[in-house]
Amino acid sequence: MHSSCNRETRSAGVLPAVAGPSREAGTASPAGEPAPQRVRRPRCLFALALFLLLVSSAAAQNQSQNQDQNQSQDQSQSRSQNPEAQPAALNKQRTALLARAAHAPLTAIESDVNRLAVLSETCRVEHGSQACGLPDKPLDSSKLEDRYAYYVKQPLDSQPKPQGPKIDRRNWKESK
Repeated sequence: MHSSCNRETRSAGVLPAVAGPSREAGTASPAGEPAPQRVRRPRCLFALALFLLLVSSAAAQNQSQNQDQNQSQDQSQSRSQNPEAQPAALNKQRTALLARAAHAPLTAIESDVNRLAVLSETCRVEHGSQACGLPDKPLDSSKLEDRYAYYVKQPLDSQPKPQGPKIDRRNWKESK
């Protein structure tokens, strides 16, 4: 603390009164009245107020940083916990949309195609375009047919076809 902030001034709350700048203590004014005395506050109160202001602003800043960190952690966890944005789940949804598109016009399943597009882009961000079956280049068109081809047909067509077990006919025995 400042040197003027000693025990006496802290307990009294004010310093002893001193005269104004142009008059000396105890002199009378031209009207014969005693001169008003100015009360000085100790410098330690100003230093204490400034210290409390700094501490409270630092605490508020720390609290806001903690809230920002918690929000960013919550957002990253909520994104990574979406089971529908996993590559295997996307493939199931694509297969279901492909089957539905065979029996219904594209306009009837447009909302499902758009939802799959959003999930596919989320998957691209989290797992990469190859893991999600998407091309490296982004879609340039806003047409429904192009979105369907980009997010449903191309990923399913680019997957390797599962092969059944290899059967060797030479090992077959004729059963009579």
